[in-house]
Amino acid sequence: MIVDGLKFLRFSLKKLLITGFVMWFLGVIAFYEGIGYEAIGTNVRIVRVVPHVVDYKIPEAGLGGNLYIGYVNVSLNPFLYPLSYLLGNGKSSCIAKVFDGPILVGKRNEAVDTAKFGAVFPQFLTNLPYFLFVAFLIAQFLEKLHHKVLFPHRPSQRANLNV
Repeated sequence: MIVDGLKFLRFSLKKLLITGFVMWFLGVIAFYEGIGYEAIGTNVRIVRVVPHVVDYKIPEAGLGGNLYIGYVNVSLNPFLYPLSYLLGNGKSSCIAKVFDGPILVGKRNEAVDTAKFGAVFPQFLTNLPYFLFVAFLIAQFLEKLHHKVLFPHRPSQRANLNV
């Protein structure tokens, strides 16, 4: 009795791990640009920030910077985001703002990357049940394939009937 319970638990844990791994893999693919989505429009606007100069006793006071505002439109892959397409959200957009001060440099590309993530992530969450369903089907298929490889010559019930 206890051995059968442990066997069921081990089998369920294997299936859960396979399903989790497949979901993780689908998630990585869904966030990969060129496979999961395609950026169809990007634009970066620069706003110069000139601070109000006040005589503070610290050396950084009064230094300005750039505010990068990234606009991104993305087109999602219909095979990885079918629920988004069914809901009419096959194309998504986002705006992200990143500040680049005198100490922080090179934030222009970060504004675009942040906007891409902001456009894709809500649609990823919408399609999470789909990823779970596909991962479960793949785990079922792999389990059956593993069982066929493990027991390739299992006799059928009709072969045991002797007339």
